[in-house]
Amino acid sequence: MPEEKQGGYVVQESDFPWQELTDPALRAQSSIRWKTLLGEGGTPTSQLTFGLAEIPVGGTWVLHRHAPPEVYMILSGEGRTEIDGIAHQVRGGNVIYIPGNAQHLTVNTGPEPLRFVYAFPTDTIEEIEYHFAEGVAILAGR
Repeated sequence: MPEEKQGGYVVQESDFPWQELTDPALRAQSSIRWKTLLGEGGTPTSQLTFGLAEIPVGGTWVLHRHAPPEVYMILSGEGRTEIDGIAHQVRGGNVIYIPGNAQHLTVNTGPEPLRFVYAFPTDTIEEIEYHFAEGVAILAGR
């Protein structure tokens, strides 16, 4: 069956609310917040999910993995990203490639929020299943 063509469109980041983890145990460990700008709800895409994330000073995005690969581009701040146990110092302008199913985490080590954009090769963020170190699996859209 041929893929339905999507028309192009423009979205405004400030029109999207910040989201946070809903699981209380995970939220106690991770202070990340995010906005999925393309590939969620009313923003149809074809094989691309894109958003903005922020980790506050001293915060972390806990160890996890998911099947699709992911790319981060650090916009501002400083931190450390670990991918399959290998630590990388990151700062504004860095681009990070995370292979599919790689265990990874990110920690803000700087004096300001760590802001980055993220991208997945998926139609929607809702189809991504996150697996956390404690064995908890959560679909991103829930």
